[in-house]
Amino acid sequence: MNLSRHLMRATGVSAAAVLLSAVLVSFPAHATNPGTVSGVQSEGCIVSWKADAVLDRNLTNEDAEYPNLMKKLNGENTDYSNGGYISEVTPALGGPGIFEVNHFFIPGAPANQRQVWRYPLATDHTLKAGTTITIDLPDDMGQTQFNRRSYEKPNQTIDQSLKGWGEPYSNYNWEWLSEQHMSAQQTDAQRNIWTLTLKKDLAKGTATIFQFEGTGDLNGRYVATAHLQGAYAEGEGTCTFDPEKLPPLPEPPALGTCQAALVGRTVWSPYGNDITLRQKFGKDWNSSAEGWGEVNADGWGLGADGWKVDGKTATMRFYGAVDKDFQGGTYTATIHQNATFVQDSINDVKTPGAGQLQGNGYTNAVTDMATPKISEDGKSLTFTIGALPAKSSFSFNVSVRLDREKYDPQNSKQLLPMVFTEQMVMSNTTCDAVTTTTEWSDEQPSCESPSVSQSRTMTTTAFTWSTESLKWMAEEPEVTTETREVLLPEGTDCSTPEDPDPTPGTPDPTPGTPDPTPGTPDPTPGTPDPTPGTPDPTPSTPDQSQTPSKKTHSGKRPLARTGVSLEGSVLAASLLAGAGGLVLLRRRKH
Repeated sequence: MNLSRHLMRATGVSAAAVLLSAVLVSFPAHATNPGTVSGVQSEGCIVSWKADAVLDRNLTNEDAEYPNLMKKLNGENTDYSNGGYISEVTPALGGPGIFEVNHFFIPGAPANQRQVWRYPLATDHTLKAGTTITIDLPDDMGQTQFNRRSYEKPNQTIDQSLKGWGEPYSNYNWEWLSEQHMSAQQTDAQRNIWTLTLKKDLAKGTATIFQFEGTGDLNGRYVATAHLQGAYAEGEGTCTFDPEKLPPLPEPPALGTCQAALVGRTVWSPYGNDITLRQKFGKDWNSSAEGWGEVNADGWGLGADGWKVDGKTATMRFYGAVDKDFQGGTYTATIHQNATFVQDSINDVKTPGAGQLQGNGYTNAVTDMATPKISEDGKSLTFTIGALPAKSSFSFNVSVRLDREKYDPQNSKQLLPMVFTEQMVMSNTTCDAVTTTTEWSDEQPSCESPSVSQSRTMTTTAFTWSTESLKWMAEEPEVTTETREVLLPEGTDCSTPEDPDPTPGTPDPTPGTPDPTPGTPDPTPGTPDPTPGTPDPTPSTPDQSQTPSKKTHSGKRPLARTGVSLEGSVLAASLLAGAGGLVLLRRRKH
């Protein structure tokens, strides 16, 4: 390591001391030990790197306070300048860059002995401006000096010199950072704390190196720490945009008769140098803006350090454009997250609009465009436009302040983006009358009423343009009633059905007990009279083989149970009465 030019200029020590230091100090190409831990503590867009080292020429690998720091990763022994790395960022430990604390002594007389802390810094992803590096040096390190050009070799650039260290250093492009790029200030003299701040982005693949030097005892033990706190640029490393964390979309505008709309959403992350997301839609959040126009916004001026600086303001250009003829437009922009419009900051109102609008064909001007007005709370602005011819456009600028109100729920240090929505509600240049018709009434023809009348109502509403409200206003509706005659379909059977005939084959009722057979002979003479009180003999029963004649009794009802006709019963009773009289007469003669 050739330090002679720099060390002699910076410290005034002798050339012999410098040569001795070169013997004692080896290449820091193996600045990682088995006990070294990764200093990467980053999350999302927020970068947090730590690097610590112990400077002790007598450090051993078995040290009780800092063990396993005096060997290389391959197990070989190493010297004190390549040992003592407590934590660091390095590709050897999977880190996204280099951030380590090289350390060594410059020997000499006790009054001239020096301790040196050198910090290589390289990044795989852009570190945003505003990133700070806090260096905590030993309190008893006297005459501390900061040097941003800490390593020079004759006839070589810093990039050539550092690439000569081999990997991982050779994977980066090394450069000195000027005061305009990185500031350095001792913020606590008593504790020897320094703060370095990136005033510009440190681009991905870029590296620098700086160092601190002061008095020290070659036989002493010193510890220095460094903490880098910053942010990655949007879209690099772990700094990715998550649309799932955006606030919900508002309801689309409610449209009246003969109206159309355009809606849009603009998202700007403070970790990005430009608008993060532009979305353009038609009348709602699901319809295409193709063939209708667009509303959205551009932005600039937040600065690379806007993510960190409280009250940081930026400029936004809101714009609108249409593909068809419209009139009576009302434009509204609303803030939904982490921003506020600055009152009285609207400027540069143009029609046709600025930016790429005219290049995209929107070259016509709108007419009667009012001055945009910001709400009292600074969360919205609105204005009206008289007429918007096809292919017309407009734009205006307004200042917005980045608010630090909402952070990522999964990362309390990461700001959520600014979110805006835009909408423009417009009316057609003509508006035809609208007629609504009810259903026909439900009267239906029948055999009793083969012709019926059905009716329906038609309501016609015409519209008149209002120059005050800039809308089509409905006139008094005209209501008419239409009727029609509905006839019973031809061939409909309207005859009255007859009672059905009796079921064929039903048998006649079973005849009752047959009448007594006429001509029953008188009792045999000589048969004594029945004993008084003895009942009359039971009438003879007809022979079972005889079948009574079938008689038809048209319209006459048979007696109950027996089925015998009434006339037959009377005749039989008369015959029996006569027979009884003859018997009585004969008895009296005898």
